[in-house]
Amino acid sequence: SSEPKAASSSSSSDYFSVFGQLRELRTGLGKAQAALHAYNTTLLRARALHRWTDPQRTAVFVGLLTVLALVFALVPLNWLVALFVIYLASDPLFTNRGLSRALADEYFDGLATASRTHGNVHFAALKRRDRLDAQVFPPLPPPL
Repeated sequence: SSEPKAASSSSSSDYFSVFGQLRELRTGLGKAQAALHAYNTTLLRARALHRWTDPQRTAVFVGLLTVLALVFALVPLNWLVALFVIYLASDPLFTNRGLSRALADEYFDGLATASRTHGNVHFAALKRRDRLDAQVFPPLPPPL
């Protein structure tokens, strides 16, 4: 009863299990590719800050780094560590994303990624989303 199956015998469960494994592999590879794409986009945006491709955003970034350096230089280290521990141990004040997170998202999303591939991938995703939206929600007729 516990004999291995012969190589020539193929059952429908083996057929579907192979496709199930391939589907899982494809899903895992897709998730890995999406994660690598996100990391690469972040690195390209950091490179855009470093190369001053958008001078206004880079000036804001340099200003924030200068303020942070001043805080680290003027505030004693034990106070900074205590504030950081209190921050980590306390409950969040707000449950929504908040204005500061929205501003940070807008700041980083607006940075240029100096890669034709990333721009094309983003543009293709937007076009695909618009096409799918048009299929699901057909455009309304013009008002009379």
